[in-house]
Amino acid sequence: MSFLEEEGYAKSIADRYINCFKTLIGVAERDDIHTNHKAISMFKHAAVKDHEKTTAIYLTKEELDGLYNMELVGLEEEVRDVFLIACYTGQRYSDFSQLKPSCFDTTFDGKRVIRMVQTKTKTPVVIPILDNRLKTILEKYNYKIPEIADQIMNRYIKHIGEKLSKTITSLGEDVKTILTKQERIAEENKSKTFRYDEDGNVVKYKWELIATHTGRRTCATNMYLSKKYDIREMMLVTGHKKVETFMKYIKLSLDEEAYKLAISSNGEMF
Repeated sequence: MSFLEEEGYAKSIADRYINCFKTLIGVAERDDIHTNHKAISMFKHAAVKDHEKTTAIYLTKEELDGLYNMELVGLEEEVRDVFLIACYTGQRYSDFSQLKPSCFDTTFDGKRVIRMVQTKTKTPVVIPILDNRLKTILEKYNYKIPEIADQIMNRYIKHIGEKLSKTITSLGEDVKTILTKQERIAEENKSKTFRYDEDGNVVKYKWELIATHTGRRTCATNMYLSKKYDIREMMLVTGHKKVETFMKYIKLSLDEEAYKLAISSNGEMF
């Protein structure tokens, strides 16, 4: 942990590496490579607080509508469309980027679905095509999803978000976050500068925080806000096995949580 902290890794990244190392210790012990049965107990899971992580965002329905209706061509159009597939399916990049015609099927009563086994967890999922815009995008490419590298997706979707922020102003709002290790190095080398608020917090425009994984959070959060589905149904789409893990994808601000609570009360607390 001292080494990772000295190297400037964020606590969330350091915690991930420690968990990997803990797994290796356990595997080595089971394979009789070592007999230090106390070693694995020395590693405790450190709770990472929100202010110690880069801020994770989701796109609102208005922002999604604006993105869908943008006039784009070429690679920008393909990046936008593939990103929207993530938003309408709730899948990771490793899954939505691997979709192929054989993944698309129908149920016994003719409903269009996506059948796949998630790459990371090997979880089988059957995702109903619930939004007509997803169907339109898939038909545009004859169900052959454009192949776009993760790094290119992340770079282009930010640029597209910046364009969209001219008309959808919420994408141009400041969001408090922290710098990644690479960004801190760039700042120290004076090769890149960042903005800070009056309290010394790093702030970025919302569009700067859009990445491929934003699509998964966008799907989970908007399904949750719609009140159309229960937790189990939403987890069937995303492939989560634990409620607590799924709920980490619900990215509501405190104001949004308060508003949701006020609307649910219907003027009466009890």
